[in-house]
Amino acid sequence: MDDVKAGDFGQFFFDLHGYEPFPWQEALAKKVCAGNWPEVIDLPTASGKTACIDIALFSLAVRGGEMPRRIFFVVDRRVVVSEAFLRMCGIRKKLEEATAGVLKAAARKLRILARGDDPLHVYEMRGGAFRDETWVRNPLQPTVVASTVDQVGSRLLFRGYGVSENSWPLHAGLIGNDALIILDEAHCSRAFGQTLQRIEQYRGASWASDPIRTPFRFVEMTATPSRTTTEVAAFSITDQDRGKEKMQLRLQASKPTRLVEVKGRKDDFGKLADELISQALDAATAVEAKRVAIFVNRVRTAKLVYERLLERAKEATVELVIGRMRAVDRDDLYEQKLKKLKSGTTREAGDPLTFVVSTQCLEVGADLDFDVVITECASIDALQQRFGRLDRLGEFGRALGVIVTGSWQLNPTQPDPVYGNALSKTAEWLKSIGGETAEVNMGIESREGEQQTVAEQLKSIDSSDLRLLGEDAPILLPAHVDAFVQTSPVPEPDPIVELFLHGPKRSVPDVQVVWRADLNGVKPGEWKEIVSLCPPSTRETMAVQIYTFKKWFAGEKNANDKESDLSTGLEEQEPKQMRNLCALVWRGEETGKPIEKSSEVKPGQTLILPASAGGWNELGYIPEGALIDVGDQAAFGVRNSVCLRLHPEVMTEWRQTEGLRAVVEYAGKGGAEQDEMEDLLQVYSVELEGMGKPWPHAFLDQLRDLERKRLNTYPEEEDRYILEARKPRKPEKKSKDGLLLDAHLRHVVSTVGRMAAELGGGLGEALESAAGFHDYGKIDVRYQAWLRGGDLLAARYAPKPIAKSGNYPVGRQESVGLPKGFRHELLSLMFAEKSDDIHGDERDLILHLVASHHGRCRPFAPVILDDGAECVAYGGISICKQERAENAPHGLDRGVADRFWKLTERYGWWGLAYLEALLRLADWRASRNDGTEVSE
Repeated sequence: MDDVKAGDFGQFFFDLHGYEPFPWQEALAKKVCAGNWPEVIDLPTASGKTACIDIALFSLAVRGGEMPRRIFFVVDRRVVVSEAFLRMCGIRKKLEEATAGVLKAAARKLRILARGDDPLHVYEMRGGAFRDETWVRNPLQPTVVASTVDQVGSRLLFRGYGVSENSWPLHAGLIGNDALIILDEAHCSRAFGQTLQRIEQYRGASWASDPIRTPFRFVEMTATPSRTTTEVAAFSITDQDRGKEKMQLRLQASKPTRLVEVKGRKDDFGKLADELISQALDAATAVEAKRVAIFVNRVRTAKLVYERLLERAKEATVELVIGRMRAVDRDDLYEQKLKKLKSGTTREAGDPLTFVVSTQCLEVGADLDFDVVITECASIDALQQRFGRLDRLGEFGRALGVIVTGSWQLNPTQPDPVYGNALSKTAEWLKSIGGETAEVNMGIESREGEQQTVAEQLKSIDSSDLRLLGEDAPILLPAHVDAFVQTSPVPEPDPIVELFLHGPKRSVPDVQVVWRADLNGVKPGEWKEIVSLCPPSTRETMAVQIYTFKKWFAGEKNANDKESDLSTGLEEQEPKQMRNLCALVWRGEETGKPIEKSSEVKPGQTLILPASAGGWNELGYIPEGALIDVGDQAAFGVRNSVCLRLHPEVMTEWRQTEGLRAVVEYAGKGGAEQDEMEDLLQVYSVELEGMGKPWPHAFLDQLRDLERKRLNTYPEEEDRYILEARKPRKPEKKSKDGLLLDAHLRHVVSTVGRMAAELGGGLGEALESAAGFHDYGKIDVRYQAWLRGGDLLAARYAPKPIAKSGNYPVGRQESVGLPKGFRHELLSLMFAEKSDDIHGDERDLILHLVASHHGRCRPFAPVILDDGAECVAYGGISICKQERAENAPHGLDRGVADRFWKLTERYGWWGLAYLEALLRLADWRASRNDGTEVSE
């Protein structure tokens, strides 16, 4: 089979998953392959809606570049993001390994689109890794990304959390073009849905004279869409789906649920926790359950239930799952414990009784199947989501549920801090339909002759006051977008991006928190240098609501009393600073001094703390027995450049053995030799083999195969080491003298030309012209000296200039006489302005692309006074010293800002950013090939 046709979806799906798709999945695939994504998809729980990812990929294989290459699955629950990512990884593996049939044909079509060896790239986009831009490397590559509203939304609005300011337009351009955004459980993210609608409009021809016409679609998956038009028809299941036995089991699974009220004073967490536990234990015994879920509304309640349940159910397995966990811990928990509770896994008589205590993080989309669900009362939509985890496939047959309400939660004058008045109104309505039995059916559809389910009864009433609908966003006006696209420099005042993601009343962004043991006892001024040895990665960060962190950082007790796993809450006052604590705000090379005040904490920051500061159980949750410092472990799973820190504070957490003691003793003597250290580590690795292979076994197991291994000492320390290495990869062709400038320019021209030809749009010549000039400014002799390790004499008399160093440049640019902040692209712009080859309608675009290819000049060029500038010449163009001073691009009369606004009006806000992204990515791609021709 050489081609993929729309009718092949059933076989494609079967080959991926081993079972046939539901009728709705085939119907949607047919519709999408005809070019028609529905605006709204409304599907019941357990109906397999994540198959929308499969459908998007399949349609891309069928229709090629007519469909979006980048697919974003967005949901405001971190656990669900992780689960969706695992599904994506499985799809990627099947496509990569396909040897026959429709999968092989689809993989071939995707490879052709990517012009590479990989049919699909998949990513989990989290905050926490400054300048982690792996997903943006190739605009042609079919890519699937699982992420949250904060991560995708902030990037789309040119204010990416955890992203360098100079990369903001790069991310915005790629998410705003050639992209499909599937917003799951969109009713929870109403504000973002409304913002996406406005962006769809602003990408159109009404807002640009010559818009970039790439595919861009936004799809809501919800029963209550944010779309304001009345004619939107939701895509849903049909009677044909209901006729399928598997679907019928899921839809008609009976879920009898008791309503229980517990008396107590306001926020009596202890009494509520005890009642939830008692109900869980009784229900588990009554139906001989093996899988029991306990859902609560706040992080503090979850921890209290977990701690007390451990004491009362000593023979059972008890797990705590909250959104405020590090990905590395969540992944371990899923693999070791939760995977056994996944829908479709067979229940065995010998299975242990397992309790899972959770906040809202598991209520949406998590593919877990419980026998019993005990839940604190919440809004009706939240309860429906939670009971979607109860007998999910309808196979258990004797499911049981309990909804527990605290009497204090029924007071309408004191709205719940998480669910407002929706909680009390839901409790009262359920009580009214439960009658004397105080029992309701939380299933989806009732069987013939049975009492209607809660879901069915909701259809006959106005349930808006029972639901926690997401906040409305302020209207995204053109003036707001005009401000957002100004990324260099950022305007003042700057619109608050969180308002357009979560609304004005529920706008509580996160910060990302990391703990490092090798900072213990170290002066804060030395932290940056130590952290740079092993920069933080996304898998080790804990997402914490910013006001919770601020209160904890300031020394306030019970900082997370009101915190849930929703982006809920109002902006709070700055807490009073009651203790002295430092945190390092990680920004890569731009990292400054550690901060000491809560007022210095800003949304999206990655905050590094010494492990000795503690706080993980106040801010979130690290499971007992897990490492506190997981810097090496987290990076090992996602990076090619890896390291192992042989630091006594770090190694204290590792599994203690005779082999490790030998490593510690040898390191403590100072002057360690790499070969001997590796031999000792191999002995330790063998010991870990028999202990379940805990960290750092994964690193040590690959130690012999790792490349470029170096044993270095910590700064100013002779007995603390870091073993740096690189995972094996294809051999590189590299010149020790560096990459010649003319060769690099040719490679970028050819690379961007191929990208533009593949994507269409007729702007290939302009992009190629910009590529031909983009690095001319590197001809400055001081810059050449910097690339050559500071050797000014070698730079002056080198036969040809270079664009990239054979080794990394040594020292700061100022060390060779360049002014602080020197930008070679601004000198490149001056060369391009003097060229007779740049003329016509595309002249402005070419000049802007040259000036902005490192993210500056949006809209102003940085002011750089260069008193040491010399005359320069390259490519037949000369610029004298006086001309460089008088015509510097930062002058307001030089046209940089005027061009930016003129081009924004022509190509659109996201269109111009996309054109910039194409040149930047072509530059990166050519550079990675070390001067060799790009092989697509």
